[in-house]
Amino acid sequence: MEIEVSSSTHDTVDLDSIRVKRKTLQNLLDDCHRAPELLNLADTAPSGDRTETGDMFQTELELA
Repeated sequence: MEIEVSSSTHDTVDLDSIRVKRKTLQNLLDDCHRAPELLNLADTAPSGDRTETGDMFQTELELA
């Protein structure tokens, strides 16, 4: 993930601007859409499978 932070010297802009690649934002959006589905799976799975589902979600986030 690449993030560029630049401080503005213009009087009209008080906040720092952050630039990220479109692909990074798309991956984040996909993860956000997938998260509720995975949480629902964890809630409905037997107690022994709950940890496995959580580990799978963590692995998917690390790969994105």
